[in-house]
Amino acid sequence: MKGKTNYKNRKKLIEDTEGVSPVIGVMLMIVVTVILAPAVSAYSSGMVSTTSVPPIIFIGRRYHS
Repeated sequence: MKGKTNYKNRKKLIEDTEGVSPVIGVMLMIVVTVILAPAVSAYSSGMVSTTSVPPIIFIGRRYHS
């Protein structure tokens, strides 16, 4: 009888179309977010912090006396 139960289990496994459990899907999304957040933060902080002085433009009028 053990052979029949094995066959039933295999058939059920093949016909199962649920895919990944919703809990596993949510956990994977959280892990990806936790891994990507520091990388994006480091990349964006490197782009924002500039130490160069911006050019100054004088707009005005000189009076000659």
